Amino acid sequence: MTVLVVVAVPATSFADHDNRNTTDNMIARGDSPFVALDPRGNGVTNSDLAFWGDMAINGTYTGFRILDISDPDDPTSIVDYQGCDGGQGDVMVWENLVIRSWDSPAPAGRFCGEHIVDVEGVPTEMPRPVPATFEGLHVFDISDPADPQFMDEFDMSNAAMLARDGVIGCGSHTATLVPLLEEERLLIYNNHSGGNCAGIEVLEVNTDTGEIDFLRREGAGRSCHDTAVFLDDVMKAVCAGGNGFHIFSMGGPEGGTIENPISMHNISVADVTIGHTAAFTNDGKYFVFGHEPGGGTQAQCEDSDPERFYTFFMYDVATGTLQGRWTLDIPQSALENCTLHNINFVPTTDGSDILVSGNYQAGTWVIDFTDHANPVTVGYADPPPLNPEAFSSGGAWSTYWYNGFIYESEISKGFHVFELDDAAVDNAMELPYLNPQTTMQRIPEAFDVESEVTSWSEGRRFRAEVTSEYRQCEVRREVAIRKVRPGKNPRTVAVKTTNRAGRVQLRNEYGAGRYFAMARTKQFTDQFDNPGTCLTATSDPVRVPAG
Repeated sequence: MTVLVVVAVPATSFADHDNRNTTDNMIARGDSPFVALDPRGNGVTNSDLAFWGDMAINGTYTGFRILDISDPDDPTSIVDYQGCDGGQGDVMVWENLVIRSWDSPAPAGRFCGEHIVDVEGVPTEMPRPVPATFEGLHVFDISDPADPQFMDEFDMSNAAMLARDGVIGCGSHTATLVPLLEEERLLIYNNHSGGNCAGIEVLEVNTDTGEIDFLRREGAGRSCHDTAVFLDDVMKAVCAGGNGFHIFSMGGPEGGTIENPISMHNISVADVTIGHTAAFTNDGKYFVFGHEPGGGTQAQCEDSDPERFYTFFMYDVATGTLQGRWTLDIPQSALENCTLHNINFVPTTDGSDILVSGNYQAGTWVIDFTDHANPVTVGYADPPPLNPEAFSSGGAWSTYWYNGFIYESEISKGFHVFELDDAAVDNAMELPYLNPQTTMQRIPEAFDVESEVTSWSEGRRFRAEVTSEYRQCEVRREVAIRKVRPGKNPRTVAVKTTNRAGRVQLRNEYGAGRYFAMARTKQFTDQFDNPGTCLTATSDPVRVPAG
């Protein structure tokens, strides 16, 4: 996106996320205002988000903030680090590292980080100058979140890349983290959004020193604005940029590796000029693609604009074919900058595809894409224009779901928290961390399993057997043995656990009569870590003589 000029906002409107046009299910919780000026007197823009445990990292144009989000009603700033004066501030977090993008050539006189210099014989901590024309990545150690420490920088300007790596360079507009857990390595797919650098750079971070090495560039036939990655057994990446998107395979049947992804599909989308974002569904089979007409600084969601300007598109990963589309329900005014901007899917375990989206002055929206061809709106919080008298820029840069709440980075105001009170997210699971462009593993999908219970008598013994397509529902299953009582509720006379053959038996000491077996529900996990539920099952009654 292009640089935003941020409107100054009166202090009385900081917490206005509870005064929006909202659906009843979208509840405003806490907020952490942040309105500041950079050294040149311009308003500081709040940009993208990443999460680690109970911390949110909120990028800004002058650095980043770290917030304690353990209390959704009172997100608290741990540090407002303004020591990196430039760039859009796209952020990633991994353990004790924050990695920040600087996406345009640095003018002379800019700073990022601190270093020790000799001032009249006294070692003194001073702002660290950024080389003129620098654009690339900075790495910080946040072992003490209240006191981030600069570690290293990686210059990706054209001059630096040519001299060091022998390839042209275009900086770092955004970047996507690619952790290799088994190998204990940390890679990055770097995106530049424009210039002559089609594709992505594959980089590696030394997690001890913060040093970054260039591994290779993978061409994509387009500049990549954002790249979504799905690891685990999916091993796919989608670069959104230019007039469409590019799908990579990073391993598996389609080939490629994480260090050397290979092309699967390069798709142009009609009337798209700035492909912007992509997000995978929880099973990795589909993704949603968004674009940014006007670069995010124009009113592009008006009723008079083509609907495609404010539409998300869903595609099949394997084939690159269009599956469905969703268009913003409420057109915006001529006073509001608007595109459908940054997104992620709620990690639900019921197989649903629930998308959360931040859309500048259209605010925060939640969309159900489970029926791909017919997505529907679940909820929204749509603010009024920042300035009711004239056009101005601002709004929700990013909105993401994380561990039960929706977090919004509002460009000119700060950090907002929402709760979605809706059955659509009842089956959401919690994550230990979130870099929204990186899906580490498939979300376990809950499923139900039917069983059948057969009962019979052998002399004075009652016997029953549980059968199912899943052995976990047959063995070590609690079975209640119940006696039929005419005109009354059945009475449980015993509870037994099935043996390896899925059977139970009971010597009748409860009088002659009709008995049946009821297999109780049971929870288990299949070989793919999906949570299963063995549903209750009941046999037909059989007559058993007295013991």
